[in-house]
Amino acid sequence: MSLEFLQVLESRVREAAERLEDLAAENARLRKEIEKLERDRDARPDKSVEKLEKAWGKERDEIRKRTEALVERLSALLADDPGAA
Repeated sequence: MSLEFLQVLESRVREAAERLEDLAAENARLRKEIEKLERDRDARPDKSVEKLEKAWGKERDEIRKRTEALVERLSALLADDPGAA
């Protein structure tokens, strides 16, 4: 092996080691960011759940109103028909 080949190899290994150190530091930073985001997420209520609950409440109210209207209408029809009971 020539000395020049070893110098090139040593340079490439050094560059790879530096890149690995950079990636390890970035990985640690990203892990901390993920932990912070997860804490933030867990600390506040989920807006999508709140939206769903509100939508379900509206739907439930609409169903209740329509059912009550049908019951009133059927009651009125039955009250008008003396032979129904």
